[in-house]
Amino acid sequence: MKNTKIIEQEIVIKTTPHEIYEAFMDSKIHSKFTEGKAKISREIGGSYSVFEGDLTGKNVELIPDKKIVQTWRSEGENWPKGYYSTIT
Repeated sequence: MKNTKIIEQEIVIKTTPHEIYEAFMDSKIHSKFTEGKAKISREIGGSYSVFEGDLTGKNVELIPDKKIVQTWRSEGENWPKGYYSTIT
């Protein structure tokens, strides 16, 4: 088992909560601003794949325009299998 750690980071983005929610939860909008293929379920328990499939995870909690909680992992070789981050 690899060592893990907790990283806490807070950022401020000057836009509306609705625009942020849609940027993370709408496949077309996400693809446009990241310039990478995205397939995003809008359902709790649904999966997502972004950045051409390099990042994958599942939706844990979704409150439209207020909160997104997702598991997150890189499919790269440096990310241990079975390890996920939780992002809010």
